[in-house]
Parts: sequence; structure tokens; C-alpha cells
Amino acid sequence: MKPKYRSLAIKLLLAIGIDVLLFFVFIVWWKPTPDESTIELLLLMAIFVINIGLAVAFKYIIRSWYFPLILNSTVAILIFHILMIGWYAYQDKGMHKMQFLNSGKSYEFFLDKKDTSYNFYEKYRDGSLNRIMSGQYKTSRDTVYLIDPVNQMRVYKDTLVGFAEKKIVLKEE
Repeated sequence: MKPKYRSLAIKLLLAIGIDVLLFFVFIVWWKPTPDESTIELLLLMAIFVINIGLAVAFKYIIRSWYFPLILNSTVAILIFHILMIGWYAYQDKGMHKMQFLNSGKSYEFFLDKKDTSYNFYEKYRDGSLNRIMSGQYKTSRDTVYLIDPVNQMRVYKDTLVGFAEKKIVLKEE
């Protein structure tokens, strides 16, 4: 490998290494869930703009970093997207999802197996979710108790009790 290309490769790997470290810290700090995947698109655009901005700034300060940072702007987006896909797959393994219909509206709730929290969502026709309640849950034999400061519901034998006036049969995914 020629010294010119070796220097380019080292600079590119250094820039990618810094990005991967920042992505990892960000993902561990943010802990995104699959329902927040829309934010990923905004982050991808921000990463691209920041890397291009750094490349332009470095073009006038340290000219030899311009091309590696231009390459990094594309590579960083791909790496971040791959890391997010892996994170979502990891999150899905730690979640238990249940769905039901009530009065023509679709609802979903997720039980987080890692920290005994739950999130309860109304699901719209376009697939977006609106969180309507969250809290902690506890299990006892074949019953899951959903507890928040206002509501107390339970899931008993695939039936949700306490959400509406009637019992609702759940569909698991």
C-alpha cells in the first residue's frame, strides 16, 4: 500500500472509530425503542451534515483530513444505521408485545422484560403510536398486573381486565 493511501486509510479508520464510539455512547445513553425509529432518520441527517461541516472546516485548517471526512460522512451513516438495526433487534428480544381492539381503536402494550416497565399505546392506521400510559408491572403465576398512579389493570389468561367496562381478549405477537 502506498504511503498516501495508508495515511488516508488511517485517517478514515480514526474518524470511523470516533464515530462508532460516539454512536455507542449515544445509544447506551438514549436507549431508543423501535417505536422511536423516526428519530433515527433525523439523526442520520444530522450526522451527515455534521461530518460534511467538519470536512469543509478541515479543508481550510488541515487539508489532508478533507477527503477522509467526506468518506466518513457516508460510512458513518451506514454504520449508525447498522448499529440501530442491531439495537432494535436486541430491544425486541427484551419486549413482550400484546395487541387488542376496543371500540374500533387499536391498542398495543409492551412489557419490558429487563426492568418490569410497560408502555401502553394507541395505534393509528398509519402505524404510528401514541403512548397513553406507562408504569411498572408485576407477575403472579398466570396474571400480569399493570400498575400506574391512576389505573390498575391486569392480564389474566390472555384477557385484559380493567381497561374498559368489559373484558378484552388479547392477541400476542
